[in-house]
Amino acid sequence: MQLRRFPLKAQYLFGLDPAEVETMTPEEFCARALAAMIEAWLAEAGVDALTVDYRTLPEAVWERVAPFLKLDLDAAAIARMAEEGRYYAKDPGKRIFSTGPAAAPVIRPELYDLARRLVEPAYGRLVGA
Repeated sequence: MQLRRFPLKAQYLFGLDPAEVETMTPEEFCARALAAMIEAWLAEAGVDALTVDYRTLPEAVWERVAPFLKLDLDAAAIARMAEEGRYYAKDPGKRIFSTGPAAAPVIRPELYDLARRLVEPAYGRLVGA
């Protein structure tokens, strides 16, 4: 968000028109920046790259990430990861981690529209949809 104050940096990092950056809402700026980051990943990631969808966590850690990194995990290591994966990593209070619909924040309809228009095309290519 700080880059909104530095339109030339936003242009350099995200390819955004500096004149438009100054008139964008914070939500539009975030959506366009996120779309640009996804596009950059898509342009640079080779066939050997791994993309992990947040909705597949925590199981993706031992099902996809570990094999990708050629880590040989035993049942005990997977059980430990599964136990720790039940909780939000950034919450010291052991709050249960969830990626389902009940965990989704309430978002205003205009934000869904921004996400659909600006982020969803790149995100769809990212996850192979």
